[in-house]
Amino acid sequence: MFENVVLSPVPSSVTDLQGIGDTWQGYSLYLRFGAADVDIDAIIAHDYRPTQWSNIEWRFQLPPGYDQFISQWEPSRIKEPECYEADLSNNWTHAGTHYLVIDRSRGVVYFVGFGA
Repeated sequence: MFENVVLSPVPSSVTDLQGIGDTWQGYSLYLRFGAADVDIDAIIAHDYRPTQWSNIEWRFQLPPGYDQFISQWEPSRIKEPECYEADLSNNWTHAGTHYLVIDRSRGVVYFVGFGA
């Protein structure tokens, strides 16, 4: 999932990569991972634009049955969230929308992506 929708190859600093989602005539994916600042910046450099948490917060609500992360999925608890969104295409879709919420203090990234 990561390589198809976030960045390929997976950077060596990526740790604790967890994800859940569906891929059928498009996709809806929820990922959480740790990464070094340099790799987070490389991800953002791929057409992401800054946004406010209030604009994308609803996107980070897990659908029923998706709450299978080892530790709780809690992007709303980040004290100083760094938020981004991007409209893009990739190997899985011609029209996808991706969202990032980053906790730089902990080096944790939350990713939500949807593709047609």
